[in-house]
Amino acid sequence: MIIGIAGYTGSGKSTCARMLCGEGCAIIDGDAEGKRVMQSDPAIKGELAETFGSEVIGDDGIRFEILSDKVFRDLRSLVALNAIVHPRLLTVVKESINRSSAKRVILDAALIPLWEIESWFDTCVWIDTPFQLRLQRLREKYPQKNDLDLRLRMDMQTRIFSPPEGSGWITIDNSKDLDNLKKHTMEIDFSGQKQRKD
Repeated sequence: MIIGIAGYTGSGKSTCARMLCGEGCAIIDGDAEGKRVMQSDPAIKGELAETFGSEVIGDDGIRFEILSDKVFRDLRSLVALNAIVHPRLLTVVKESINRSSAKRVILDAALIPLWEIESWFDTCVWIDTPFQLRLQRLREKYPQKNDLDLRLRMDMQTRIFSPPEGSGWITIDNSKDLDNLKKHTMEIDFSGQKQRKD
């Protein structure tokens, strides 16, 4: 079974993925794969330097903090970044899914609705979490960032894609505590959710 889990930043996607991932399961982290692709592909590095300035590339590779400061303050810059990275990233993610021999494969990636790749999965799960709760979690995760930076990042996501709609998605309410999230997650009925097109 192949499951896609999406949600805005700070929604609890990764926590939900871990709850669903039992023995014989593999989780593909979309964020981690994205950074790995960016660091390992010389063509992407070259395009990033050309588009955003040579300062985004350091001796050790991409300077993600500098790049983030540039792209999450301007919608056109974020769209440009996505155009550079996403085609290669999607190829790598699809290959990882196809190579996996796990009984259950979970893709943890916020941008599944933006990519419109629902047909890759047997089930798609959207984690619905209120803005203020997501902001609180991001404050705890990134104590070095101020509220303005966090809010800009959150706002930028909502500007490039909306929460998904339709029968192909299961929505989980994550407005309360971990026990409540686990309860809703464990109650998911995967029977009859087949939508993947091989």
